[in-house]
Amino acid sequence: MRLVPSGELLRAGQTVFRASGCGSSGVREIHQGPKALWGAKVPEASILLVEDEALIRMMLADMVEELGHRVVAEAGNIRDGVALAGMAVFDFAILDINIGGYSISPVAEIIAERGLPFFFVSGYGAAGRPEAYSDRPVLQKSLLKVKVGEAINSILSTGNVSARGA
Repeated sequence: MRLVPSGELLRAGQTVFRASGCGSSGVREIHQGPKALWGAKVPEASILLVEDEALIRMMLADMVEELGHRVVAEAGNIRDGVALAGMAVFDFAILDINIGGYSISPVAEIIAERGLPFFFVSGYGAAGRPEAYSDRPVLQKSLLKVKVGEAINSILSTGNVSARGA
C-alpha cells in the first residue's frame, strides 16, 4: 500500500491512502490532467473508465483529456472495475457494457449506490445494456469525440445522465 504521487494514474490493484489532514475517503487526487480547453463551458471532471479493450481504453482516455477532463482511474476487467468503483474518487464513469464476456452490472451497481452518474459504451448499441440501467445512455462504438463530449457535458450540466445526446 502506498500514497500515489500527483500526476500518476491509479491503476486497478493499487491501494492508496489520503495523506493525514486531507480528508477521510481514503483516496487522494491521483492525477492532474490538462486544464480545461479554451472555450470549455463545463468544469474539469474526473472520470473512472472501465473498458476491456486496451486500445479503445487508451483512445477514450485521450478523448477525455482532449475534452479538458481527466481519467483518474481505469480498469480492464470486472474485478478491478468493482474495486475502483467502490474506492476511487471520481465525478462520473464511462463503462463498456461487455467486459471480457461479463456484464458490467456489478460495477454499475456500486456506482449507482454511490449516487454517481455514468454512461455506457458498446459495440452492440443499447441492446446489451443491463435492464436495471435502461435509462442510461449508450454511445455506440466506434466512438466520436464529439459524442463523448456531448455525453460528458450532459452529465456535468445536469448533475446526472439523461438520454439526450446519446
